Amino acid sequence: MARKREIINPDMGKRVKIICNENGITQTKLAEAIHLSEKTVSSMVNGHSRVTEATARSIADLFPQKRYCVEWIMGISNAKTQGEVARRLFEFQISARDNISKAVFTLLSIRHYDISRVSIDELRSVYHISRDDEQYNFDDAKMEAFINDVLDYADYLVGRYAACEEVERRIDSILRDRNFIREANPDECVVIFDK
Repeated sequence: MARKREIINPDMGKRVKIICNENGITQTKLAEAIHLSEKTVSSMVNGHSRVTEATARSIADLFPQKRYCVEWIMGISNAKTQGEVARRLFEFQISARDNISKAVFTLLSIRHYDISRVSIDELRSVYHISRDDEQYNFDDAKMEAFINDVLDYADYLVGRYAACEEVERRIDSILRDRNFIREANPDECVVIFDK
């Protein structure tokens, strides 16, 4: 009975070859450094055998200054270095945070709240949320707490298959119940940042 042939990701071998070229090292020298035979490394580079996680880790450890990502060497990820992985995660986090904020702001708009953001400096902002005679001024930390409260409650309602109207009504309640600073005069909002 014939053995099933393993499907090998061709990126593995290409990436080992890229590493050798970038670091001016031959396949023979690489094989010696990671304690594999020259034939094994050649087989990986030519796409005839897999690059195992242990081998990818050994290659990455051989060039710590380059910070190669083990998953990239194995052909699992397109992020070549650990720094690139961190940058992509940070970008994803910022993107997700922006989308969540937009969703909460949309919910507030549906409930006829006016929302504005005023930058105090490069690091700090104040959010003005108002409707009729109500006005709330949040610094970044309090806005984040508010958004998290709304999201927690929305998660709860989604789990219970509740109507969107209930989420909207709860926003009003959260604004009143969270003991956020409520000020009549928007010019006084800078007090929020006093320590």
